[in-house]
Amino acid sequence: QGQCKGRFKNLFDNQPGDFILASREAWHRITGPPMLPEKLFIDILVLCRLARYYRQVVLSHPCFYYHQAHANATPRVEFGRHDSELNEGNIWDRCCRPFDKFESEALYNTSTWGFSDIRIPES
Repeated sequence: QGQCKGRFKNLFDNQPGDFILASREAWHRITGPPMLPEKLFIDILVLCRLARYYRQVVLSHPCFYYHQAHANATPRVEFGRHDSELNEGNIWDRCCRPFDKFESEALYNTSTWGFSDIRIPES
């Protein structure tokens, strides 16, 4: 894997959560985003996971996306020490180790979470 220090120079990370496009196989390979009780920096960690296996392609002119301005209506939920497991102080270190588990994931990422035992048809 080589040595990993700081922010990657070849990774476009400007609010990537607005639009991340990857194949179904890619999402399965990275096992999706980490299940954390917070919302910030998770999109960047998804890019870091994808970057382990794939090359990032940034769509530029003439492609574009619209972003609707909106108030942040996400309620703040206190989780004690798990509140900031992923933050601006450690995101680039965590990007070097994107598949390392977070302590709080044991609380949320169980094998029975969500629809793990249901096959949802795709069209």
